[in-house]
Amino acid sequence: MSHVDAFLKHLTERQFRYATIAAYRSLLERFTDYCIQCGVSDVAAIGRKEARGFIEALAPRDRMTLAGLRSISRICTYFRFLEQQGLIFESPLRGYVPPEAPKTHYAVLTEKEMMDILAHVSGTGRLSVKGRAMLELAYSSALRPRELYNLKRSDIDFGKELLFLELSKGGKDRLVPVGRQALSWVRRYIGEVRPRYLKGKFHGYVFVSHKTGEPLTVYGIRWAIQESLRRAGLPPIKTYSLRGSAATHLLLRGMGALPISKLLGHQSIRTTLYYLRIPLLELRKELSLKHPRRRMEESLKKEKGQRR
Repeated sequence: MSHVDAFLKHLTERQFRYATIAAYRSLLERFTDYCIQCGVSDVAAIGRKEARGFIEALAPRDRMTLAGLRSISRICTYFRFLEQQGLIFESPLRGYVPPEAPKTHYAVLTEKEMMDILAHVSGTGRLSVKGRAMLELAYSSALRPRELYNLKRSDIDFGKELLFLELSKGGKDRLVPVGRQALSWVRRYIGEVRPRYLKGKFHGYVFVSHKTGEPLTVYGIRWAIQESLRRAGLPPIKTYSLRGSAATHLLLRGMGALPISKLLGHQSIRTTLYYLRIPLLELRKELSLKHPRRRMEESLKKEKGQRR
């Protein structure tokens, strides 16, 4: 099917990440094979039947996943590019309404659960030091997994207690504060563990594979965290839960939603609200303590007491 290379070049010019472009390529190759099996080899001849048939093959509408919705969005983006470039008359997915996103969330840990995790991953072995450094960093600065594996030694300012996150999601750089405990564990990992893992390799990435010395992938980050938890006798957690938990705990301790949004690197406050999931009992407690009406009632009680 033609024009795929032109579309991928367009994504490259817009500075899409390499992994994202590779995902587009793989998806469009599958779509091309599907259309050829349907007897259509010319992109201009693709109709609604073929386009929607492929979407249905990705995931049934009643069992749609986030990955499926992402693929649908990418197919729509591809056809929209072809339409804008005049390479097809009209997108076969024009007017298509995708199913609703499944309501799945990463679990938010309580502060006690988070403190228990950090207390039990004690750092008595190399992997534990590595895992503890990752846990402390992710929780301290509400980092994405990709921001952990992209982190370089030159991105850490130990003196000013800042992290420079280069080309994070959306292709934007940002600076975020980082706690002293997290920096202490990172310094220990860099000094004691990382040199043993490098195996003669020369690069600036902080977290490296204990087998090859190469920079970790997102899967390597997940494995290191899960394995350090397993060795400490703790249940597994989703890496993204550290980010959501940090954001929620900051909100409960009084930080405003806008500063939290800036910390997380979100362009929209709506995205931030996705992370801020406060249990009902906690919300009720916060409401009773901080609502202005509560303060007014307390003030009135004091005035009555003074009059007596």
